[in-house]
Amino acid sequence: MVYRDKLGQICGFLNIEDEENSGSFIRRYFVLKHSSARLVYYQDNPINLLPAWNTPVGEISLQYISMVSDAKQIRPHVNSCFVINVSGRRYFLEAENEQDKLQWMEELINASKITVPQSGVKSVKSTEWVAGDISQHSYVTDIAGGVVLKMPIQHTEECSAGSSGEAEASPTASCMKPQPPSPQQACGDRLAWPDATVLSDDTVVKSGYGVKQGALRKSWKRRFFVLQENQFSYYKSENDQHPIRSIPTSDILEANISTSGHPNRENLFEFVTTKRTFYIQCDSPEEMHSWIGQIRALISSRKPPSSVPVPHSCDVSVASKTVWALKKTVQSLTSMH
Repeated sequence: MVYRDKLGQICGFLNIEDEENSGSFIRRYFVLKHSSARLVYYQDNPINLLPAWNTPVGEISLQYISMVSDAKQIRPHVNSCFVINVSGRRYFLEAENEQDKLQWMEELINASKITVPQSGVKSVKSTEWVAGDISQHSYVTDIAGGVVLKMPIQHTEECSAGSSGEAEASPTASCMKPQPPSPQQACGDRLAWPDATVLSDDTVVKSGYGVKQGALRKSWKRRFFVLQENQFSYYKSENDQHPIRSIPTSDILEANISTSGHPNRENLFEFVTTKRTFYIQCDSPEEMHSWIGQIRALISSRKPPSSVPVPHSCDVSVASKTVWALKKTVQSLTSMH
């Protein structure tokens, strides 16, 4: 029987599979501790145990739970069975009856699910610095010291020696030279570039919680995701100021429902970038389709590559050298603060 103790914690006996896929279940006493975000279990009710034995024999951290679901199809011969998916392992639990099973599942889903009110969603600021007006001109983009740098490419009246013959033949041909800022224009804890303008906060297209698969250990952890017009970022929680990682939306190639490789994960979608594929599990089918739709909309909104002017070879060389010098300047400035 499931009941609440004096602290309001859900308690009761469940049979837990000793080892995954062993088929051997043992009876344990479970307590859902909201204060420490853990599901702990004892050999017996702690009230009946001696002080020396009054310690949990196991626990499940709620923050690592990716899904709680009915296990009727997976364990058809185990009555009132449900499963908890945690970071690559499945815990199969057997309740005394169907009512207890449904109550445990509901309590665990609510305890492991993090909800964020719309009013509490914070806009994540994008730190970008623009040297001059780039609205009507081509510009060079780079990142130095965590700052996105955008420099307009200025046109000189003639190319330097070594330009292509096509450039020399045209009186209007020019080399594009981005002008770096002066190091003396650093001020206080902020950087000030010539004619610099701080861009307005990058618009938050969508935000919310989900469970993401890690790149190396392939473990699943709950993260807070923020999709903006220029980047896709994820944080440990919505209260964090700095993301774990930010991915330029220009690197995202496609977003789809994930149908292979993770058969036990519902509401799973994947988005492919130029470097790797990310897998994210949502709390509901509606959330999954919403994320896919928003990402696809950003991909569709990109300008076709043909609309971007292609600089001459001499321009690329000049721009590369200027960006390198600018990165060195920013790194030296950021190390001073």
